[in-house]
Amino acid sequence: MIGTHPIFSDVSMPKSTYICPLSPEVISLLGTTSDADVGRIAGRPSCSIKYHRTQLGIEAFGSQPWLESYNELLGKMPDSAVAEITGAHPSTVGKHRKRLNIPIFGDEVVHRPKYVWSEDDDDLLGTMRDKDVAARLGITEIQARYRRTELGIPSVIFGRTAKPSWGPKASMRKAG
Repeated sequence: MIGTHPIFSDVSMPKSTYICPLSPEVISLLGTTSDADVGRIAGRPSCSIKYHRTQLGIEAFGSQPWLESYNELLGKMPDSAVAEITGAHPSTVGKHRKRLNIPIFGDEVVHRPKYVWSEDDDDLLGTMRDKDVAARLGITEIQARYRRTELGIPSVIFGRTAKPSWGPKASMRKAG
């Protein structure tokens, strides 16, 4: 409810407004609890609270600031290993490494050889789900889907062949 907490000072403020200033009491809560909790107290959406918190340079509640001393580890070992050392999530380590333009550690890069499609492989497309074709051929579902759409073959939905609304064959149906 808007204005039910004593530290919410402006009852007339629209809930979705980002640019209205926060009261000093609400500002003092930033970073001490989640943005959603501060938003509930202040009667503001959590995205508004996050906006103000980041504008003020206040770290999110529960986040650990990155220590610059860990930068020397980036790119010299897998992100998962750096994450274990730092206590950060592996995706956080990866994002930080990318932000610093440090290449990924060599063992993390997975190079898949390009799959060479045969006519028999192509004949499977559209007769079963892409994930089933992928499992049979030992490739990813994305590779099977890409090849099927590249050839203009409709997908199989619940055992039926669907007519795509896009692609080369679909445009010929519309024109004809």
